[in-house]
Amino acid sequence: MVQARCEHCNREFGSEESLNQHNNAKHPTHEKPKNRLTNKQKRSIRNWSIFIILFIVTVGGIASLVINSKNSLSAISQGPYADMSFQEVCIKTGGMWMKMQPTQNYVPTGQPACYGCMQRNGDHICDKNRYLKTLPA
Repeated sequence: MVQARCEHCNREFGSEESLNQHNNAKHPTHEKPKNRLTNKQKRSIRNWSIFIILFIVTVGGIASLVINSKNSLSAISQGPYADMSFQEVCIKTGGMWMKMQPTQNYVPTGQPACYGCMQRNGDHICDKNRYLKTLPA
């Protein structure tokens, strides 16, 4: 009375339990784990992960700077001087309105002469937003 047969050696056994004992003793399964990564593959994954993280951090930082600069510009344009002309802002804040070549740190910038505000520190600025950024908060 044969109840079980070994698939590997065609030996017959009287019960499934006997077949299982036989298979464990004579035909152990030593399968290699599938999808094992080599050290080279692991390093490649690590390097790509680091690159992606640094890329995301860099893009996020740049986006944050752009958003913050836009917010600061909108705050300047909506502040107490929003409805005033550049000339009015210049005079109200103690500057002198005149036409001359722009300067920065007392040095001409090389740009053509323009109407703008001469600050008390000696710099001539031709752009209202740039000028407003130099004012004390």
